[in-house]
Amino acid sequence: MIILINKNMKKLMYFVLLFFAQILFGQVVQLVDSKTNESVNFKIVPSLSAGAKLDNVLFASKGGKYYKRVTGNEIRASWFGVVGDGVTDDTKALKAFFNSIQYSDGKVFLVDRENIKISDSVVIDPKSNISIKFLAQVKSIGNGSLVVRPSGNPVNVRIDNINNSRIERATLADNKTGVVIGDLNNSYINIGSVNNFSRGVLFYGKNYNGAFSYNTVYFGIIHDNHYNVELRSYGSGYLNENNFFGGSFNHSSDYANLPTI
Repeated sequence: MIILINKNMKKLMYFVLLFFAQILFGQVVQLVDSKTNESVNFKIVPSLSAGAKLDNVLFASKGGKYYKRVTGNEIRASWFGVVGDGVTDDTKALKAFFNSIQYSDGKVFLVDRENIKISDSVVIDPKSNISIKFLAQVKSIGNGSLVVRPSGNPVNVRIDNINNSRIERATLADNKTGVVIGDLNNSYINIGSVNNFSRGVLFYGKNYNGAFSYNTVYFGIIHDNHYNVELRSYGSGYLNENNFFGGSFNHSSDYANLPTI
């Protein structure tokens, strides 16, 4: 019998053999994730990479050795202790998860719990060419909001299914915003639902070197915010050449006299 092996099969065999060789020679070990109680593969690294953080999630230290979690391209919020039961305040864990963008080599950051509650602003400082996916409903209490803004020059990212709703109604005096996104360019943004904030969604340009430009934005349900969507420039920043699609923009009878955009 003759077995023909194509290029893809060769690649797969190579990675399988490499993985087992690493286990055999002690370069890959299994450690228990304290947040999920799962057995997780870590590989031994000679030192921490620049900016890496010993968070015992992606990087760990034991017996004088450093370990890096074997993750592939995907980083999950549940690894950082995000519970998503609708009762637990997940603010601290969600912040830790998004902070890992800066020191991990992940490409996809997945919010993989269903019903997340936040009580403070969760700031996402993205890098270019990453994808952020929300599989959850994010409930805001107190000052809870999602803020996407790079600390340096504008970047391009993909953001899927931000679904942010507030438990109690806001008033104009509250000055609360559900989702804030600034200084992104050439990005894809899908906002599923933002409801019951003073201001639902704010897009802004503040950084002159690109500001908020050339983005594609899809809206889902944007309801019962005092101001559903606002576009604003600060200082030398600007907004231009963005495309906005879809969206159900509405106010109930309680909000009938307030502007939609």
